[in-house]
This record gives sequence, C-alpha cells and structure tokens, in this order.
Amino acid sequence: MIFYAIIANSIFTTIHKTPKARGAPALFLLIAPPSVAIVSMDVIVDMENRVNLFSETMFGFCLILLAVLYRLGPRITPPPPLPGFYWPYVFPLSALGTASIRLAYQESSAAMECLSTVLIMQAFSSFVLVTGRMLWHMKEVTEGKAVWLDPVLKQRFMEDAVVVKESVDGEIA
Repeated sequence: MIFYAIIANSIFTTIHKTPKARGAPALFLLIAPPSVAIVSMDVIVDMENRVNLFSETMFGFCLILLAVLYRLGPRITPPPPLPGFYWPYVFPLSALGTASIRLAYQESSAAMECLSTVLIMQAFSSFVLVTGRMLWHMKEVTEGKAVWLDPVLKQRFMEDAVVVKESVDGEIA
C-alpha cells in the first residue's frame, strides 16, 4: 500500500500539468487496488460478521477517490486510439461494487445496502456505456470512417490508414 500511495500522490500532484490526462480512463484504475484490498482483508481477518477498520477506511478512500475522478470528468466521446481503451471505466467500478456488497453483507444496514445497490448500478451503467461506445466505433471502423491502430505495429498501420482514408475519400482507387 505504500507504493500505491506514492504512485497516487505523484499522479494527482502532476495532473494539472497535463490537461489531456484529466478524465483519462487509466485514472480509474486507481480504484481497483483498494477495492480488492477491502475484499481480501475481510477474508483474511474474519471478524464474525463485523467490518474491520481497515476495510471501512479503504472503502471511504475509494468513495472519495471516485468523487474526485468524477469531478475530473470522464471522457468517453473521443474515438478510442486502440481497442479496449475505455474498459478501465468498467472494471475498477465493478471491483468497488463487489467490495460494497461484501461490506453490506457484513454490516447489514439499510444505508450500506442502498449504497451497494447504487455502486452496482453505476458499474453496470458504465459497462453499458463503454460497450455501446465500443460498438459505435466498431461500426465506424467497418464503414471505413475510423481506424483502430495497433500500438505494436503503429507505423505500418498508420501507412495503411492513410491509404484506406484516401481510398474512402475517392482520391485513390
């Protein structure tokens, strides 16, 4: 957790220098490690249907982090540079939803069950949005209006993309 704190601190102290990084999907990956830590600590330290202090603290941290990341504004409208680019919006929210279910089961309070329901609905809605955005971009790629680049073979595909774009525009047959 010490390395996680150092990495999170360095990310948030330098995010003002790169405006393009604000709302990037990769920032949502910061939610996953503490969410997984909540579940694992509850399994390791079984306190007979009581929530341990570490799990409560990490859950609160995750909620604050989620609020900060939503305040930065997730961006899903620009075309993804490569397949799977927007999936970091989904998986960390699913891990947080799983952690909230675990805590709601142990705490047995109506407020926690309501919060757990909201977090699960949020994870599902992000799944639907990201899937829809990916399918929309796939449609544009199959119509020739957009191109997905491979980061490994980027140069070759960029040359092919130029040829495809020119042939779609009708300049090269």
